[in-house]
Formats: sequence, C-alpha cells, structure tokens
Amino acid sequence: MKKILFLSLALMLSVGLWAETQTVSYRYPVYKTDGVATSGIKEWKTDEVTATVVTSSADVANWGTAGNTTWYVVKGANITLSKGAACTGDVRLILADGATLTATGVNGDYDTRNPGVQVSGDGNSLVIYGQAEESGHLIATGGEDFAGIGGRRYKSGSNITINGGIIMATGGSGAAGIGGGWEGSGSNITINGGIVTANGGGDGAGIGGGYSGSGSNITINGGTVTANGGVDGAGIGSGDKGPAASDIFVTTSLVVKADNSEHPSTVIENNGEDLAESLKGKQYATIEPKGTLTAEDFVISNNTATYDGEAKTATVAFKDDITGAGTITVTYKQNGEEVTPINVGTYDIYVSVAEGTNYNAATALTKDDWKFTIELPIGEWITLRTEVTANDWNTICVEHNITEIDGATFWNVVSETEKEFILEQEFAPFAAGVGYIIRYTATELKVKYEGDAVTNPVTATQDHPIQGNFAEITCDEHGTNDLVGNYVVYGNQLCKVTGWVTMADHRAYVVADLAPKQAPAPTGAPRMTMPKPNSTPTGLGQSAITNHKSAMKVIENGQFRIVRDNKMYNAQGIEL
Repeated sequence: MKKILFLSLALMLSVGLWAETQTVSYRYPVYKTDGVATSGIKEWKTDEVTATVVTSSADVANWGTAGNTTWYVVKGANITLSKGAACTGDVRLILADGATLTATGVNGDYDTRNPGVQVSGDGNSLVIYGQAEESGHLIATGGEDFAGIGGRRYKSGSNITINGGIIMATGGSGAAGIGGGWEGSGSNITINGGIVTANGGGDGAGIGGGYSGSGSNITINGGTVTANGGVDGAGIGSGDKGPAASDIFVTTSLVVKADNSEHPSTVIENNGEDLAESLKGKQYATIEPKGTLTAEDFVISNNTATYDGEAKTATVAFKDDITGAGTITVTYKQNGEEVTPINVGTYDIYVSVAEGTNYNAATALTKDDWKFTIELPIGEWITLRTEVTANDWNTICVEHNITEIDGATFWNVVSETEKEFILEQEFAPFAAGVGYIIRYTATELKVKYEGDAVTNPVTATQDHPIQGNFAEITCDEHGTNDLVGNYVVYGNQLCKVTGWVTMADHRAYVVADLAPKQAPAPTGAPRMTMPKPNSTPTGLGQSAITNHKSAMKVIENGQFRIVRDNKMYNAQGIEL
C-alpha cells in the first residue's frame, strides 16, 4: 500500500499537478484587425491570469500539452533551465518584472542537443509577455545546429510571438537566433514589443532561417530589435544558401537600418510593404521606434518683424542632431485662436512636424517663450489702405476700430482731403493708440509710429506744450481764406491766422500761430472777438460763419487753447 502511494505521488509531481501557480498580470496588444498581426497594433491592454511558476530544472522543461493553452510565469531573479525548454500546444510565457530565465540547449550528441526554447512542429506555438515595467529577461541559447528560440536541426521554428520583455536569443552553429535550426526555415514570427536581440550562429539568420533555410512571414510591429546574422546569414530573412526570404513587414512607425556593419547605419525605406528584398544580403539589422520630437529639438530665430501689411513668419529649424524628421509647419495664435501674423502684435508660435524616416509626427509643440512679434517702424509711414474716397471715412473707422473723431483730435490738417490725427483709443490692427499718427487722404490711409515722441493735443493740459506744424493748414468749406496770412490780436498777443477747420459737429475753428515776439502788432490789426451764432465776427472781414458755433484754436506761449463764446478752455473742456 505504501509503495502504491509513493508511486502515485511521484506521478503527480512529474506531471506538475502540485506545481505552484500564481495569478499575475501581463500586457498584450490588440491588433487593428482581429488576429491579423500585419494590420498593426490598435492598443495595449493589461489582464490577469493564473499561471504555473517556472522553476529551475536540470532536465528539459516540457511546457504545455497538445491542443491546449498553458500559462507559465517566470518570477525568480535567476531561474535556469540547463537543458532548455520544449513547447507543446499553445504555450504562454509571462516574464515578470525583475525576473530572469536562462534556457540553454546543450551540445553533444544530436539526440541530446536542444534549442534554448524549442518551438517547432504543427500545433505548437509560444507567446511571450512582459509586465508593466518590461524588465523581465529571457536568455535562450541553442545547442549546436539548434536555434536559440525555434527549431531543432533540420526543423523549422515557427509560430513565435514576442509581446514584451528583454529577450536575448542566440542560435548554435548554422541556426537562427529566432527561427529555424540547421537547414530549417523560420516563419510566422511576430515581435510586438520588448527589447529583442537575436544572433544567428554560423550561417543562420538573426531572425528567420537557419543555414539553407528561408525566412518568411516575419512581422515587427513594435519594440527595439537587433538582428545579427551569422556568416553570410541575413540579419532578418534567410540563412546562407537558403531560398529568398518573403513577407517581411515592419510597421511604418519603426526605423529600419540594415547593412553589413555591426552597427548598421543605412536607413531602409519603409513604406509598410514587404522588406524582404531590401534586407537581402544585409547581415546586420536594427529596428527601433521612431523618435518623439519635443520643443527642445527646435531653434527659433528671426522672431521679430516689421509691419508692412504682409504676412510674416519666424524661422523654425531642427537642431543639428535631428535628422530624418518630416516637414515643419508653423502656426500662430493670439488669445488661443489661430491667426495669420500680419498685424502689429505678439503671437504664440506652434510647431507641427510630419512623420519622417526617423521621427514620428508631432502636433502643436510650443513653449512659453516661443513668441513672434510684429512691430511698427518708428518714424515711417505705413500704408494701411488705398483707394480711399472722401466718403469712406465711416467705413475706415469701423474697419480700424476708430471712434468718432472731433476737432480737437486732429494733429495736423495738411489739406482739405489730407488730415492727420493722433489716436486716443485702440486702433486695429495695432495696440492702444499712444504714439500713432494716422494720415487720411482722399486716396489712402497711412499710419506712422512715433512712440513717446508724440504728444496728443486731445490729452494736452494747460501746462503741457503742444508740438506740430500749423503753417500748412488751409480753409475748408466752412471758412474763407480772407484772414489767412493776416494777423489778429488775441488779448495782448499777435497771432497769424492760418486757416479754418470744421469738424463733424459743425464747429468751426480758427487756427492761429503766435507771431514772433519781436514783431509789433500792425496798425489796425483786427482784434479777435468771438461771434455769436448767425453773426459775422467783428474785425474778420467777410469770414462769416453761418448756423455754426465758432471757436478759435491758438498756440499761446506754447500751450493749447480753445476759445468759444468769448471764453477760453483747455483741451479737456475746462474753462480757464
């Protein structure tokens, strides 16, 4: 009875009925088309499963059973399979973060040699998963003529999927790192993630066929892959003397480099089509994700421009160490709205880049200090609008946010149809109006920026001198030229009359300058008295002003004055 019990226990242990199991997490990809690896990855998900914990073994570890899916997890930091492992059925292996599994296929007689992890034959497959940190390791080394992960001698290695982890697979002499053994093909191999290094032994491919074996149906959707072929073996593809490789697909978000240097630098054009021919004869290949651009990868220059009514742009370029990126597109925003930088002001700079050979596309990159400024040149007239007619003034005011202009706002009336004034409110497309002089003529609207040099008569005070040239002023329809060039006496001051100006509210202003102080008042010079409405001004000859209020605008001791109804006012309307 004891003997029977002992034999039963031994049998149970041998088939793993008492092996430890744990519920563990793993990451897996969801393909864009269900079950089709070449369609690319739509998203990554995380799930949990109960798996058998892999323990060290001096014998071949037989994983799985035919026709079934069996889960295993590597938890320890130093798990060793001295004679490798062999997969039967659908085997799922999770490399827990921080774990390391070393699977070594021994050399010696043919019957005793093994791949590091054998995946060969109909109905057998291996899927490797990582966890959140992708720090679990698998080191798989094949015995002579046997693949690191894949087939035995004369056997193909197929149905191998790597979703994560850090994988080092090295084939024995004449075998692939991942794929076929000596004279075996490598097919249906998919790498979706992880860091994978595959070294072909002798004449085997890094990933694909062993010596005289082909490589086919190899798909790489993600991760970082280094594939080093043996002597005359391809990095990815067929082994030496093998048939031509076929159906090798790499997602376009990865950069493919391949040549016969141990550190390949030749970029292989990757448009999502079969790369088998492009990789043919290239012993070394690397595949890695395209770089991700950040704002730190750009240099912004020429970010100040002078307004001229035309669209402007800053200069945006990649730093010297950025190569293989796509075309740069620069956009500008003000107050969060995308605009074309034409008008005076400050703009936020945004940079987008198309996908390139080495870098992914980037959208709307920006930094707080990425600013583009358009300024007005100081002292230069800038044309804002042409083909202006005398009746267009109201339209212009609306277009440029100019409020009603009254007589005191004019800086200089050059002629009946050419007037200048200084802004006292916002003037689109410019900022608040301090320092701007606007000239409106019958044919155009211009602006000149004088900055702090401009003093606005509208805001002048009794103690603030007014500058400007009134000598060119002429009369308009509400005045006459009778007094122009003559002198009038205002108080004890001798003033030279230079013209009349009439504003929108129909007030008429006599504009006069002080005569030189040394000039005596001419005998009989008219004394200025202010007329009542519907009357003729005393001493002003024929310069009658009918149905309008009247006033006199003078420069007295360098100060601005308005006289109306025999009273004197400053520019703010305060009686003096």
